[in-house]
Amino acid sequence: MKNVKTILGLVLAAGALFFTSCSQTDEIDESMVLADKSAAFATALGDSCTYDGEITEADVEGLLFMLEEEKLAHDVYLNFYNSYGTAIFQNIANSEQAHMTAVQTLLEGYGIAYTEPGAEGEFENEDLAALYVTLTAQGAASLVDALVVGATIEDLDISDLNQRMGATANADIIRVYGNLKKGSESHMRAFVSNLTALDGEYTNQYISDEDYAAILAGSNSRGNGNGGNGNGQGGSNGYNTAGGDCDGTGTATSNGNQGGNRQNGKNGN
Repeated sequence: MKNVKTILGLVLAAGALFFTSCSQTDEIDESMVLADKSAAFATALGDSCTYDGEITEADVEGLLFMLEEEKLAHDVYLNFYNSYGTAIFQNIANSEQAHMTAVQTLLEGYGIAYTEPGAEGEFENEDLAALYVTLTAQGAASLVDALVVGATIEDLDISDLNQRMGATANADIIRVYGNLKKGSESHMRAFVSNLTALDGEYTNQYISDEDYAAILAGSNSRGNGNGGNGNGQGGSNGYNTAGGDCDGTGTATSNGNQGGNRQNGKNGN
């Protein structure tokens, strides 16, 4: 939670550092827009969760928070796609949808009640709601600023996932978080690559210099992200909530129209 609160101030400072008047969208490296989080799950195809591990109150809190943090990324990127029409934002937003579905599948598998994602920009967590307003305003300044915001979100996401994985002993949660982290690393490379193409830059704020360098030195894997049975049509205000392996290998869709709270058979301890 500390990361979310501190980012509100840091992102404004980052905007001043990285702002540029360049608006040459034709310089965007479209070879990177397929850096899809679900593609990073290829190594986990065929795996499934057991849903029989111990779930602590901290685990429950973490899953509920990560669901909304993934929604934050999804909603911010859709906002930027609507503003700039740049494909990288739409493609990565679709990938964030797959992330949300993966977390929801875990919540449902463990019978944890949760509120289904609401409309764009709406969050249960007040800090994330405020962060959405801050980030979209920051990215409205220019395409470069929007790409910086994208890199910032992935930076924060990786840091939060590292902390969450270190605080749980549940193998299912560790598996899912690890795959989400791989995806965020892929996204960070995509955003930084496109920033470089527009003479912009990004400096890591949450992960270590060593981790950041290792991420940039990696390579994006590609895949169709169609593992599992991820074709569920439930959802709330356009968000898919059903289907897909717990690894997040399912195909995300966005044509649900139901709302409300999910109440399943058991709650976390």
